[in-house]
Amino acid sequence: MDCGAIAAAILALSTQTGETYECADSEAGLAVARDRASAEHFLQAMETGQQAFIHHFDRTPAPAAIVHGNAARNSLTPALEAAGFGRVLPWIDVAEEAEQQRLRIRAQIEAQAPGLPDAQIDAMVARTQAGRADEITTIEPEIERAAIAHELGHLWYIDNFWPIESHGAAHYGGQAPDWLDEMAGVALETGALLDDRRAQLRDSDGQTPLPLEEFLRIEHPLATLAAAIAERTEMMSGGSTSDAAPEGGMRMIRLSGDDAEALMAEASIDPSSYYIMARGFLDYLSDRAGAAPLAEISTALGNETDFETWLATEGARHGLPTSLDALDADWETWLANR
Repeated sequence: MDCGAIAAAILALSTQTGETYECADSEAGLAVARDRASAEHFLQAMETGQQAFIHHFDRTPAPAAIVHGNAARNSLTPALEAAGFGRVLPWIDVAEEAEQQRLRIRAQIEAQAPGLPDAQIDAMVARTQAGRADEITTIEPEIERAAIAHELGHLWYIDNFWPIESHGAAHYGGQAPDWLDEMAGVALETGALLDDRRAQLRDSDGQTPLPLEEFLRIEHPLATLAAAIAERTEMMSGGSTSDAAPEGGMRMIRLSGDDAEALMAEASIDPSSYYIMARGFLDYLSDRAGAAPLAEISTALGNETDFETWLATEGARHGLPTSLDALDADWETWLANR
């Protein structure tokens, strides 16, 4: 499975859009982007993420594909699936975001002032879009690589431990407990993003963002926002389906400014707290067990054993407490000494 397998589809995409798309591939998978540097950048993130997944879960994920933007992803998906890529991740395309923003602004102006000449509308769109330039920003390359690996971690984790054919449709990420699913994502993060998670585990008073027992119990704070995000995004796009994901596929959405703040305000807790706790608990398990037994825990819970039962029967073998109460106490000891 390499770039040659989808060369015809990439050529058709480039002809249709008038844009040039480049492809890069390796044993980890392939990446398609608007330029060669971006394709190699995406592929590097995939390769780093794959090695981290193997380290933490002792399984090699199937090759995946990353495609620059929703529209390109939708166009290439049939060819990618035919070539054997079961997972296709769309990634943020700043040019696509800018075009979607332009269309939204134009639609708003036309609705508020019907009958204006096109030239006047174009000028108003240009001025308005210039004033909203900060809503569409590029991501630091190091942070972007970590974020790509994080998202791939979720997909690979579902495929390897919680496949839909065995466990049914997902609730938020997959069918794993949300805390375990989120650990699969943060486990693949590197660099500044990883360092920031660790630095924020305790505040100046030594408190963690959440008590451990709450982290292990609650639903992911973004789960309740999924429908709201979809609804808000449809409203922002005017109901357009031009960049909608294929049936059963993914769509990349990035909200900014007032829209992001309004949605985050609806979350039960600050979503960043959940990611920070996931990283902290992974570090705790790694320190106590030598290597966090994520694969073993995932297999056990996938076979309908709950986490407390697993601790009682297998925890001691990994240097872990054998009950949730003891785990919580040992967690506090670990925090005090880290």
